[in-house]
Amino acid sequence: LTDNKIQSVATGGSVSNAMAVTANTVTLQAQDTTKAVDIGRSDLTSDTSLSGSVSGAFVTLNDQLIERSVLATTRGSDGTGAGFLVYSGGDVTDSTITNNRNTLSALAQAALATNSTTLTVAGSLTEADNVTSAATVANGAAIANIQEVTDGATLVEAVVDAASAVKIGLDDGLDGSTLAASANKVQASAEGATSTNVLTVTAGTINVADASTGNASTTAGVNDADANTAFAVANRQDSGTANVKAILYDSVMIETAIDSAVDASSVTSASNVLDAVASSNKATNTLSLSATTLSGDAGLVNNQSSETDALAWIGGYGAGGAFVAGASG
Repeated sequence: LTDNKIQSVATGGSVSNAMAVTANTVTLQAQDTTKAVDIGRSDLTSDTSLSGSVSGAFVTLNDQLIERSVLATTRGSDGTGAGFLVYSGGDVTDSTITNNRNTLSALAQAALATNSTTLTVAGSLTEADNVTSAATVANGAAIANIQEVTDGATLVEAVVDAASAVKIGLDDGLDGSTLAASANKVQASAEGATSTNVLTVTAGTINVADASTGNASTTAGVNDADANTAFAVANRQDSGTANVKAILYDSVMIETAIDSAVDASSVTSASNVLDAVASSNKATNTLSLSATTLSGDAGLVNNQSSETDALAWIGGYGAGGAFVAGASG
């Protein structure tokens, strides 16, 4: 029983946005006073959710709003048996038994986003040559990511429930045989908001400097994530009050049980993994500028908030706070 997978996956919203530009030369719009990225809460009394705007030649705006719970549950035989079971009711003689590289997992993700922009310019990347004010900035390329899990989403939960996720059970002995239960994985992962934002600019010459030093800026406030730069990445995540839980109900989920004698045999249980991971907000933000000659500005701003618990359990869930981890072999 090798290289098998049983998994449950639940996602509130999932998106991948990609922009790629290749050119010999690029000329941006004229400098102005508009921010490249402006993220904040709406002023409307009927809608106070996060919102945003972007300004520039090459821009991406991703806005995800999750208002319901996201649940993923994987069970082995309704929680009473194994997900991957090798069983023998009698003696095992001159045999090989393997239960390797199997996966039993549950993944719950409220909001998932990957945003990427790549500009490749062989020659020059410059701004329009008509600056009208000393308080202006060229808006070139920007990525703005907004992810909000509202109070209506009370729970983001991933559960693996199995008496033994991976099990070899022998009711009698083992003689002259090889038995292996290795490199198996049991995993529960729960995520509120997760994003990867990558902006990459490569050119021979980049010349987009603002008219006066000090104009370029980034701001992260209670609700805000703003950038006023030629190149910008802004990430704003709010996981609200949703409880984020990753649970492996049993700590003995990879098991080898031999009820009688073991003679002239090899028994191996190695490199197995039990993994429970919970995160309210998670982001990877990358901004890269590469040029032989570079005159310009770039900004990266990240603002994350959460008002609840992120909880990960392995074994003993619900047992009065006494969480017990163990293994059997």
